[in-house]
Amino acid sequence: LLEGQPDDHWKGALYYGVHYQGWSAQTGVIESSKSGEIVVGDRTRTWWFPRPYGQGGHEEGRGMIVGHLNALDEPGEWHWQDGLLYLIPKTDGEPRQVEAKRRQLAFDLSGREHIRIEGVTLQAASVRMQDSAWCTFDRCDLSHISHFTRHYDIGQVETGRDTLKSGETGLFVGGHDNAFLNCSVRVSAGAGFYLRGYHHTIHNCLIDEVSYTSHYLNAITDAVSDFADYENFLVGGHVITYNTMRNAGRHFFNFYGNGCSTASRTRGPMDYLATLFAHNHLYNGMLQTRDAGFLTGYYGSGGTLNGLHSQVAYNVLHDNYDIAGMRWNILGHIYLDEGTCHVDVRNNLLWAAPGSLQRALWFNTCCLNCSDRDNVFLPNFARTCAELVPDDFPNGQPFRFGHDFQSPPPLHKWPQLETRLLDAQACTFRSPGLATSAAGLSNLKDGEWFGFDDVDMSQGWQSVIMRFASDVKQLNADKSNRAHPRHRKATDPLVMQAVSNDGTAAEIGKQWTFIRNVKDGSWIRFNEAPLGEGYERFRVVYGKVTDATAWVEVHLDSAGGPLAARVPLSRTDRVRGASIQIYGEATAEVSADAKGTRDVFLVFRTEDKKPVGEFEYFRLERY
Repeated sequence: LLEGQPDDHWKGALYYGVHYQGWSAQTGVIESSKSGEIVVGDRTRTWWFPRPYGQGGHEEGRGMIVGHLNALDEPGEWHWQDGLLYLIPKTDGEPRQVEAKRRQLAFDLSGREHIRIEGVTLQAASVRMQDSAWCTFDRCDLSHISHFTRHYDIGQVETGRDTLKSGETGLFVGGHDNAFLNCSVRVSAGAGFYLRGYHHTIHNCLIDEVSYTSHYLNAITDAVSDFADYENFLVGGHVITYNTMRNAGRHFFNFYGNGCSTASRTRGPMDYLATLFAHNHLYNGMLQTRDAGFLTGYYGSGGTLNGLHSQVAYNVLHDNYDIAGMRWNILGHIYLDEGTCHVDVRNNLLWAAPGSLQRALWFNTCCLNCSDRDNVFLPNFARTCAELVPDDFPNGQPFRFGHDFQSPPPLHKWPQLETRLLDAQACTFRSPGLATSAAGLSNLKDGEWFGFDDVDMSQGWQSVIMRFASDVKQLNADKSNRAHPRHRKATDPLVMQAVSNDGTAAEIGKQWTFIRNVKDGSWIRFNEAPLGEGYERFRVVYGKVTDATAWVEVHLDSAGGPLAARVPLSRTDRVRGASIQIYGEATAEVSADAKGTRDVFLVFRTEDKKPVGEFEYFRLERY
């Protein structure tokens, strides 16, 4: 394509390519060109073209030039330039019934509630539902919902504007309790759905040909950016059931998070209500990018509220074409990347056709409180869905999966929690300054209060969820306790990150956010920890793949100083690879003498000659 062309033949065009690391495609405007070479500028901000991790070889890159009149050479192609539309018709003869439109949104339901849209066909437009509630699309056909090639960042197709919430990069679904039922969603450069908020339902839908510009927007994207906008809100609790998702440039679904738990004040995952991802049919993913899976996550949680974890259950997943995973012979159809926590993966059927990635599951370290059980993987599987037999399924028990518009499957209740609704305007006590209306209470100032009679607390309520509106930006805005080193911040809990220590035994190694090669007698040190008046417990977040007796000792002032706590460690996972994949947590009481500003030494012990385990972070807690 580049050889033999005159100088600047492609100047002004857009280059789109996936190279080297290939986690996402990148774009750049061609500033000059000559035979065999282009120079690009105005590029995607995160430029992943360099060799990964300093390695060489295995470039496997490919790209294309778009957006230039010189590229208009095939029937069906068009180009817009200087107010003129250039078109090569698909058939011979005078073109007829050619329609060109410029329209972004077919429906903007932002701020609206209780709207139902049925049986609508929508083409070449999108839907925006910012802060919507109880709105439903049923039996709708939505196609070509977004198109772009150039992008600057995740979902950012122009600078200076939020092109996620605008609906320009997929159907934007915010607010709470919205639903898409029995719908077809096809052809999107970006996401099918971009979810923000709480308890949305996507049920019995076909989601096809998405993320064709190959980035971090998926068939269903549960946020991969803009966490600061939602950090103090209840998120998650989605119902994603009986859908067919196929043909994606990258993955199909990600659990909320892209580093948000490392940014949280407590270092633990931010609050998220568990999502139900069940009875879905996923195939032909990772068609352009690398190093991911059909389902993924990165430093986020699948559920911290009320002890309920996200459920990935009774799904069928097959035919992953991640070329990096195939070359490495690792990764998997379900690939929960580092720090993805609180996800139960169970009773799924996975297979790989010849020539696709022959791996099923991959938990890429520090996956706290995840589980893996009763999943079946069939490598080099040459049959089709129609040829499945009962013995192919987990425990020999077939289950229904994928969409069916002719005979819609049932919609499951989720989350499976008992709730009681208390309307604020129905409060029985309130301070004199409050005003009541059908919308609730208003005029709340510092020190105002309200209350309810006859709330039976003996039923064991676990959490309180409040719906409110406020323009006070300062709410929970202090982020100073996230800075390193966190173990010197006077706060509860007091966080000690394993890789942010003040010294270790020589043999201890470090990778990403965890320490490894921790042997009997190994130690790490945290200087000047402000223990104040003391803490109740010490929490260890770790991975361990042996059954040998092992523990962590917490000493003050030196490795042989006063013992403040002894934390027993149990096995958290089986051996899956070079690193431990699924982590757990263990706690012990802290001595009442552990007070004041002290140096804290952690000494690792085992009765085995093998390493004790791997460790990510530790917490001193009062609550």
